[in-house]
Amino acid sequence: SPAGISSDVVTAAGAALQGVDGVARVIEQLAGVPLPVSLWESQILAARVHDYAPGMLDELIAMGEAIWSGNGRIGEHDGLASLHLREFAGAGFSRTPQGLCWYGRPKSH
Repeated sequence: SPAGISSDVVTAAGAALQGVDGVARVIEQLAGVPLPVSLWESQILAARVHDYAPGMLDELIAMGEAIWSGNGRIGEHDGLASLHLREFAGAGFSRTPQGLCWYGRPKSH
């Protein structure tokens, strides 16, 4: 797993995470952790949410429930981004020249 983060994320009841609520739970658990944009959907969310589909992250961002922050480049074609639930974004979330708060979907090239 990227950055040594376990993909064995489960709810308190031991059930696998599912749906948009599962995506929100993963965002809550990994809030502020800068990971490669190219991996967020293909590996990180897909490995942790049983029925993950890219539209789930889009839905949370479009509803204003989740935001993302750019945290610098990785080479020519990727970058680091962290996801945050809006309700918790104020805690430990800052705007810097290297990590600006964006209210849209991170783009990988």
